[in-house]
Amino acid sequence: MRKRFADGSFRVSSAPYGYSIQNGNLVTNPHEAQIVKQIFDQFLQGSSTGQIAKQLNYEHIPTQRGHHWWSSTIINILRNINYTGDMLCQKTYRDDQYHRHFNQGELAQYLIEEHHPALVSRKNFNKAQELLKQTAQQRNIESGSHKYQQHYLFSGKIICGHCGPTFKRQTRPNKICWACQKHLHSAKLCPVKSVPEKSIQNAFCTMMNKLIFSRKFLLSPLVQELKEHFNDPDGELGRLTNQIKAND
Repeated sequence: MRKRFADGSFRVSSAPYGYSIQNGNLVTNPHEAQIVKQIFDQFLQGSSTGQIAKQLNYEHIPTQRGHHWWSSTIINILRNINYTGDMLCQKTYRDDQYHRHFNQGELAQYLIEEHHPALVSRKNFNKAQELLKQTAQQRNIESGSHKYQQHYLFSGKIICGHCGPTFKRQTRPNKICWACQKHLHSAKLCPVKSVPEKSIQNAFCTMMNKLIFSRKFLLSPLVQELKEHFNDPDGELGRLTNQIKAND
């Protein structure tokens, strides 16, 4: 397979969204190709990956496997160099235990230029990569890990009182909201509606002011109580400390 990668004779066994396979070659799937072009056009015009996914779901356009569109699905399409007509081989690999990994330089990659019909120009593809990079930096996403960092003030701190998951930040046309992740998947899973970020900020500031105002009557006695409990030799911590000493 690697020899075929190197000499350009490798034939794909599965086609990315927008293409079909005929006689071992990638050919354009007209309907899906139009969706790919639409995704790149909308992203370059300023739409977010989440907005694009939502619009495709609203139009009842299925993914390649007949599933719903997600922001991550759109990102994978925008990052796929195959849409320029070039074929990048060995983007992933399997280890000795047959577990698949993203190739981060562990093995050589092979770029076969003009391998199949292009759906996007290299110029627009490169623009999309720059926008994705800027978005990742703004959201403090660790490069290559596909994981979000705790970037926003309320990230991981707002818990749904109805079903338990954390709230997720959403950017909407005229406001920013926080919503239960289950509710975002389906209102049937959780009835708790989204809350404007401004309201959360106001509530947070109000509570902080109350705590500061009542510092003498609430916070100070609480801190003192915690210190006394922490240093109490007859408490749980003291009992465990004595038990450790006895064991030693």
